[in-house]
Amino acid sequence: MKLFFKMLRRFSRRFEGMDTRNASDGQVEVGCYSGKCSEAVKNTLSSTGSCLKSVKNHSLNPIFSFLRRRFRCLKCFFGKKFPFSNPLRVTSVLGTFCLTVNLHADALSEAQQSAQVGNGYFGEKKFDLAVESYQKALALVKSPQLYYNLGQTYASLSKPGHALACFLKAEVLKPRWALNKKALTELFEEYPGLSKPPFPWYHTMFRVLSKCTWSWSCAAFFWIFVSFMLYHRVVKKNKVFLSFSVVCCVCFVMTLTLILLNKPYESLYLLPEKTVGHYAPGDQSPMRYDWAAGTCCKIRSEAADFYFVSTLNQEDGWVKKDALIPLN
Repeated sequence: MKLFFKMLRRFSRRFEGMDTRNASDGQVEVGCYSGKCSEAVKNTLSSTGSCLKSVKNHSLNPIFSFLRRRFRCLKCFFGKKFPFSNPLRVTSVLGTFCLTVNLHADALSEAQQSAQVGNGYFGEKKFDLAVESYQKALALVKSPQLYYNLGQTYASLSKPGHALACFLKAEVLKPRWALNKKALTELFEEYPGLSKPPFPWYHTMFRVLSKCTWSWSCAAFFWIFVSFMLYHRVVKKNKVFLSFSVVCCVCFVMTLTLILLNKPYESLYLLPEKTVGHYAPGDQSPMRYDWAAGTCCKIRSEAADFYFVSTLNQEDGWVKKDALIPLN
């Protein structure tokens, strides 16, 4: 190990052209690039007073001494102080961080106040004002509880399509929420004409676990597979670790396949009301399909104030832009 670090130090000094003197007694002199910089640069480096001084190496660890020399060399090029060692810059970074945290806290408090106002309006059966308050809160913070409250408000206003969109958004943020699932079931029972999204089986997997959970699981399976394979090949050949690595590899491939298959369903749109699909982008174009409220679709192209969409039942047509609600 000592031989390796010694060779590493020699290679770095030769590669960068650094002048090293008295290396045997612990004195390291960090000089400028010999023969590779102009006289102006040498004078600039000399004026800093940090390049041409012999600095005592107090660390016996060659890694820290190597990093310390690189740090001093960077100080020469950035001036008297390296940017990360400047107290003013550190203070500004900490101030920016604290300001961001305070702004986020202010947004949370403002969203909470708007949600409480909306709850008051909902209790007084002023549903239009409650919708405005909930939407104001959702503009600050995306919360499944807010989407659930907004969905209940739309259901009270006899707008099942808008309520369905809110409940589906809440389900994306909190998939296993029993109260939201119950609200969806009651909504479909109360409005039989509301279209149920015909999601495939792999999309229902994301209604059990969130997308974030699937992504972390995929990453965990990958790194466990890499660790087991390295241990099997480098440290000790063991059939148990080899079998574990194969199982983790299979799980990684399966989760990655599910994530890629579900990718198109992350940008779905919903038709909250009964909508007509036209052959061409225009109100005068003849009707092609008559879609019920709650139909989910994907945007294929756009022209003026119209989108060309295709539903999950492989039906396509042109609809107005204001007739769609994004589900992401």
